[in-house]
Amino acid sequence: MTFDWDVDAAKELGLKYIGKEKIFTVEGLKDPIELDPFTDLDVAFIGVAPNGEAAIVDARTDLDIKEYRYDVEPNTGLKNGDTVTMSIVNENLEEIALQQGYILLQTEKQFVVEGLSHYISSIQEIPDDMMEKLKKHTEDVIDSAATAWVDGNKILNKEFIGNYLLVKKEGSKYYDENYCYCVYKVDATIGGQEDFTFYCYVKFRNVMVLEDGTCSVDLMNYDKPHGQGFFSSVSGEAFIVGKYWFVGYEELDSMFNNCVTQYIADYIYETTVKE
Repeated sequence: MTFDWDVDAAKELGLKYIGKEKIFTVEGLKDPIELDPFTDLDVAFIGVAPNGEAAIVDARTDLDIKEYRYDVEPNTGLKNGDTVTMSIVNENLEEIALQQGYILLQTEKQFVVEGLSHYISSIQEIPDDMMEKLKKHTEDVIDSAATAWVDGNKILNKEFIGNYLLVKKEGSKYYDENYCYCVYKVDATIGGQEDFTFYCYVKFRNVMVLEDGTCSVDLMNYDKPHGQGFFSSVSGEAFIVGKYWFVGYEELDSMFNNCVTQYIADYIYETTVKE
């Protein structure tokens, strides 16, 4: 401890300085407490990838840190494997903490996104049991359509030849996240007199893998080829054999162009279709 002394004023007042500098040792102060402001804080991930969301889960009971405000970024548009950062948004955070007797061990914490349901991006993600369900439903749709054929015209054989999978690109204008086509080669006959072969598909939407690892798809939300005939002409996805018209494709390339090529500006595709 020191002080300033006006010598002239002291003389006038008849005062003489006899004191000297005095030193004090700081003692009795409490050491700051190390504090992790993220204790009992977690992030919950909800929704379906790649459109998952992050929300802070607060289980804190310590009133001393309740006043801190938190944010997590990014908190939307998430997929499994992404990293989000939770941070404290109070201003002058570390200075305020010291005034309160704390040293913050960290001011932000990262979390890895996990456990979100997600839309498939590869045909290999579809388990065998789900693929069998897709194939069975496709066969039922093909058989159902053939019940409208003229008597004597019938299907002889159906062969699964693979899948088309279209996965939406980022920024795509379309709503559906993916399309999965089951493609069949169908042998048929006209009254047992003339045999022919054509190709048919059923398109399923938004195939996903749930949090528990199971695959899910709405089997009733599907598309199939549509077309019609009138006298000797057809429209849509239809073709003529003899005097009859049928819905489907005579050529596999034509099916690929209609099911895949027209969407490649907005979707990435994968195919396992082989004859």
